[in-house]
Amino acid sequence: MVYVPNDYYARKARRLGYVSRAVFKLMELDRKYGLLKPGMSVLDLGASPGSWSQYASTRIKPGGRITAFDRNHLEVSLENVNFLQGDIADHVEELSAMEKDIVLSDIAPDTTGYNDHERSVELCLLAVRISSNADVLVAKILSGPDDRNVVAHAHEYFGKVMLFRPKATRKGSRELYVVGKK
Repeated sequence: MVYVPNDYYARKARRLGYVSRAVFKLMELDRKYGLLKPGMSVLDLGASPGSWSQYASTRIKPGGRITAFDRNHLEVSLENVNFLQGDIADHVEELSAMEKDIVLSDIAPDTTGYNDHERSVELCLLAVRISSNADVLVAKILSGPDDRNVVAHAHEYFGKVMLFRPKATRKGSRELYVVGKK
């Protein structure tokens, strides 16, 4: 984790042993929507560096399992987490076929300032597609003009779909999370 001395959430994550400040976004989403429960099967997309898997790992015990997926390695090793490495676009069918209760997706494109929203929409739609056989979806999107299309697509699989911006999101960030529940 990159330690940013003046960032409250980064300092708190480091103090609590989490590898990134992103954990506080998942914690808030979990508190608000009651996402994670013991015994669940979790697919964590865009899992690196691993703070979402760290948090989910404790919430789904006993009996829960996580499959963490990312292009980059996890910075943590957890007993109930199986890590798979690859690009999501190359593994959509395999990830879709997995049995899972919840899909967590904190995937974001490498931001360049050019087409960031469009690339984030593509990744979010892949997460929605992969979650078609799950009960719950949480997926990051960089807000923009296509948000409604993503929500409409998520409604094809989930009866209830909400957009939420956690407090731990950096000021100036366009991050939102699509939450879908069956």
